[in-house]
Amino acid sequence: ANSINVDGLHPSFRIVNEALINDLHQHNLKIRPYTVNSVHVMEALFYWNVDGLITDYPSRARDILQRMWI
Repeated sequence: ANSINVDGLHPSFRIVNEALINDLHQHNLKIRPYTVNSVHVMEALFYWNVDGLITDYPSRARDILQRMWI
């Protein structure tokens, strides 16, 4: 990704794990997986410090983030 001068990746959530997120962050890359609609997957990704996500349910993601940070 760095060799083609991008600042982030948008992979399928199915291939994202904590190690991948950490590796990308170490290389100053953002990661925003798609299409994350499951509450459990959203919670895991937010816990692992994903930079954002692509979802059909943005209010669900907002509610989870608010609950996690209270």
